[in-house]
Amino acid sequence: MNNYSVPFEPAVYTGVWTNWSKGKVLGTTLTVNQRDSNLLVAFLALFASYAGTSFFRISCFALHHFYSSKAPRSVLYHQRQAILRNAYSGASAAAALAQLLWTGRVYSRKRGLLRQTLPLLVFGVAITVAFFFASLYSSRISELTGDEVMIVNPTAHLWSTQPDVKYDEDLMYNVVNQYISKRWNAYANYAQTCYDDDNRRGGDCNFYYKPRLYTKIDRNASCPFTSGICRSASKNLKIDTGYLDTHADLGLNTPPSQRLQFRQVLHCAPISTDGYAIAVNATTSRVDYHYGRIVGQDSDVTYSQLSDRDDSNPGALRLEQPSYSVGAAIAWTQAGEYSETAAIRSWLPIPELRENNFDITLIWLSGQRVKYPKAVEDPWFSAHSAHQPGSADQQFYRADEPRSPLACTSQFEVCVPDGPGKRRCTQPGGMLDHVALKTSAPNDTFVLEKDFITKEVFNHLSLDIPFSVLGDNVLEARYTMRHGRQIALPDDQWQREVIRWSNIMLSTVQGRAVDLAIGPWDPRLCSLNIMCPTNKVELRYARSQKVRSTAYANFSVLGLSITLGVGGLVVFLQLLLESFYIHSSRLGVKRYKYQRLEWCVNGTLQLQRLAHEELGYGKWSKCDDHVPLEDDDSPLAVLNLKNVKHPRLSGRPVIKRQDTESGTILPLSSQPTLVEAEQPGK
Repeated sequence: MNNYSVPFEPAVYTGVWTNWSKGKVLGTTLTVNQRDSNLLVAFLALFASYAGTSFFRISCFALHHFYSSKAPRSVLYHQRQAILRNAYSGASAAAALAQLLWTGRVYSRKRGLLRQTLPLLVFGVAITVAFFFASLYSSRISELTGDEVMIVNPTAHLWSTQPDVKYDEDLMYNVVNQYISKRWNAYANYAQTCYDDDNRRGGDCNFYYKPRLYTKIDRNASCPFTSGICRSASKNLKIDTGYLDTHADLGLNTPPSQRLQFRQVLHCAPISTDGYAIAVNATTSRVDYHYGRIVGQDSDVTYSQLSDRDDSNPGALRLEQPSYSVGAAIAWTQAGEYSETAAIRSWLPIPELRENNFDITLIWLSGQRVKYPKAVEDPWFSAHSAHQPGSADQQFYRADEPRSPLACTSQFEVCVPDGPGKRRCTQPGGMLDHVALKTSAPNDTFVLEKDFITKEVFNHLSLDIPFSVLGDNVLEARYTMRHGRQIALPDDQWQREVIRWSNIMLSTVQGRAVDLAIGPWDPRLCSLNIMCPTNKVELRYARSQKVRSTAYANFSVLGLSITLGVGGLVVFLQLLLESFYIHSSRLGVKRYKYQRLEWCVNGTLQLQRLAHEELGYGKWSKCDDHVPLEDDDSPLAVLNLKNVKHPRLSGRPVIKRQDTESGTILPLSSQPTLVEAEQPGK
């Protein structure tokens, strides 16, 4: 966030909010800090894994029920049923089935081993893989919702650069102007880095809602003035911002019915000096330029420039380095008329430069002492005056004009929604037509929105402001000059300069939207230029600005709801279904009695009970439940290890006696004993 140059991280809202970029339902978002995000992601991964296990248990339950049969079956049937009953994950079932398949491979054809086990093996593997990726997805659920966060303004105060109250003059010049200068330099640096197509955008360009605002550029536009005062009739520049949307472009988080759109069309051309530049005094080489009267002055001279091309003593020491000087004056139009009381830096253009419903900006370039290695064909930087102060290898060129003029027209539109897919727009006109426009309905939300956003944000698209704040730093050519010597400039350098100014203004609009919502960051600013929200539009603006941040994580509430809801339902069904299935006979359900009891007795503990009970050990209860109970707590059978390759449970030792009446030989029970394997040599 270096290019943004804010000395602190803006406060971010944490909790549930609606991101209107994705709609009311899909956009419901939970924002948490990174620590809580890590915990939530870990929980979701574990939960997805557990839900997968529950889903597999339900599948095993259904398959066990489907395969269950009263008819006598082979050992493979019973082994498969036991695996389905006791496997608690797809992986464990797949492993058991794979072992069964491998062990019984010698008679697989005879007993149909592949047919009875391979589909279940594939199913177990598929379930395992599916829920493995589900766990991965759940751990990345925050990445799918993006890094958009919403600024929260703790004081609900908005920082305005246009205060309506009286202020301390020293504070104004020492604090406010310093703030404005720093912010505009930050905006210019951001434009230099993030609006340059040759630069790779890095982390410094990922703070605003959009890294940059794109424009439509016509490099072969016609002359913006019908009088034909342009130096070229077809090699001029036209920049159309399109309809900049407060939501889609600036990140003001509002539903479609509350969004504003703003458009600027900038049309520029170097203008001719023939007949408008008059040399006044041959001694001082002063040139007066007549393009209109500066507001507040009686003279019709727009600008006077002294020629400074004294090379009579090239060895003389000159402390200042040759450089460029630029300045701008703007002619404000309102209701088709150019205003004399609009603001400072304003002028009244001559008829040749007047266009109805357009603001006109006149930009001057002076670089008389700048040296060029070869002639410059660019119409604004034009330099064909060759100089040879010393040897021939020192030849250089200087500007043709003491001060070169360039004029731009600006026209603006403001649009508000007017039904689905429609918008209602103002008539194209100057900035004042939109800033000063009043309404007889002061509670009209659309008008409040338009007035507020235009005054506080889009007002910074006025072309004269970059020159008044940044001065000569607005020129791109300054960055390729050293010791007063300029590298060769391309023929379209002036167009590159205008595009740079447009980029700076667009970057400023992005920055102003965020600065306005953040509020004052210098404590000294809190004593002035603070605007408390007075209506719902201003209050919404203080609480609805989005930026991008990787310090927080977003989770889709819909995604969380589906994940937790579906997963929770699967877990609940698995717990409920198995319990209900086993105990349904107690509720009077008589159907599927055999299937229910087979599911019950195929459980690990019930199979253990069956083995011991068949040998006559224990007095058992709850034989139709999950866990059987041995009521007498008597010892059970132990392993018979006479044949270690065929271990089995030992039956009770038989003490034979003869029934005196029937002659039947009857066994007498005794305590179980462990029959040891025979040792070699015994």
